[in-house]
Amino acid sequence: MTKPFMVHDPVYSTVVLNELEQLLINDHCLQRLRKIQQLGLADTVYPGANHTRFEHSIGTMQTASIIGNSLNLCQEDIEKIRLAGLLHDVGHAAFSHAVENVLLRNPDLQPVLNNKKCSSHESFTRFLIQTQLINSDQICNLIEKMNGVDPVYFLKEIGNIAIGDTENVAKPYLSQIISSDIDADRIDFLLRDSYHTGISLGLIDVDQIVQSLTIKDNRLVLGAISESSYNEDLVITAAESMLIARSHHYTAIIHHPRTQAARSMLLYALEDAIYSYEKINGKNIATNKVKDFFTLYNDNDLLNFINKYGSGRSKESVSRIIRGNLYTPKVRFNQKRLPSSTKMSLSTIARHGIACKMFESEFIKLLDMENILIDLNVATGLPKTMRFLSGEFESFLYDESALANGLVRAISRNISLTCFVQNETDVSDLEDMSILETKMLDIVNKLS
Repeated sequence: MTKPFMVHDPVYSTVVLNELEQLLINDHCLQRLRKIQQLGLADTVYPGANHTRFEHSIGTMQTASIIGNSLNLCQEDIEKIRLAGLLHDVGHAAFSHAVENVLLRNPDLQPVLNNKKCSSHESFTRFLIQTQLINSDQICNLIEKMNGVDPVYFLKEIGNIAIGDTENVAKPYLSQIISSDIDADRIDFLLRDSYHTGISLGLIDVDQIVQSLTIKDNRLVLGAISESSYNEDLVITAAESMLIARSHHYTAIIHHPRTQAARSMLLYALEDAIYSYEKINGKNIATNKVKDFFTLYNDNDLLNFINKYGSGRSKESVSRIIRGNLYTPKVRFNQKRLPSSTKMSLSTIARHGIACKMFESEFIKLLDMENILIDLNVATGLPKTMRFLSGEFESFLYDESALANGLVRAISRNISLTCFVQNETDVSDLEDMSILETKMLDIVNKLS
């Protein structure tokens, strides 16, 4: 038997891997994540944010284990959630969510796997776990040896747990531990992203949050060990603290204008390169290439693809991203500056990829300026399902906590519309900026 292997982690200090976890961690599915940055291009703003999906996957596994032990799960279930946590991001694209938007903005490029179109990294994650890992005799033999189960059935269950599928597992709470409003994935990325960016706004009390979780009717809910009103207040406070951290995470990191600039530059360049590749090779081969972004490519591979097939402007964008010479955000409207009459329309457009692409493209035409990018962005993955248990009475957390309700509303309204210019001098004086702002508002009213 292989000895336990220790991984030294900046968040959890030491993480111990068993024989199966060691075997999986050395598979290409996970090794690819070593070269995919967790926060995409956020290191253009926060130099320390060069941590990877690989270390986040190890951290999610460890967090899942902590939650499982707190809930007194059996060892078999703890092993399942550890493996699901370790594998939950294997279907992530290069540069993480920055590239995933390609699928939403270009549905005709969505690959078909197992007779279903893939529009998210979760679809690729399930595919890789349930159909690719099974091809490894070494992995299958070890699953049979350690767990005494059919590896096909076992990996199917792990795949469902890893993407938070509560409908196709016998114990839905196992899936919720990996993916829900308060889960191992979110706990780890809030802690890890805070550590690497130096933004302490994302710090949370893991022990208090974990101790606030309990199981009722096969579902993960918030509930106090004691039914005293004070302990119930602490449970709600722990949940609120995580929502606060998540809200600040969006504002400080994800929606930072320079992060958005780098994301937009990469997205426009990649779409241009895919279009050129499709013209050369045809739609089917282009769709298969998009699949490679989520299953084979790392960050460097994706940049090489753009440099090979992209236009001169796209190649220049890649060069500028590498040099940290990003487009300049000249005019930016957030939820406070956008007219109330158009915010709902813009939010709806932003949540539908193809509509968002059409909006941005038309916006650029109407603005009639050279060398600009338009980015319409809205917060995603809104928390909405966590339930709170008080005695025998169960309700939604967001009905019990006015703060939680307000935070969810604040996150849902976190929208931005930004105009990026190629050079600082493209819109130089205040008069020009005022004209640009007025023109952008006119276009917003027209298009929305």
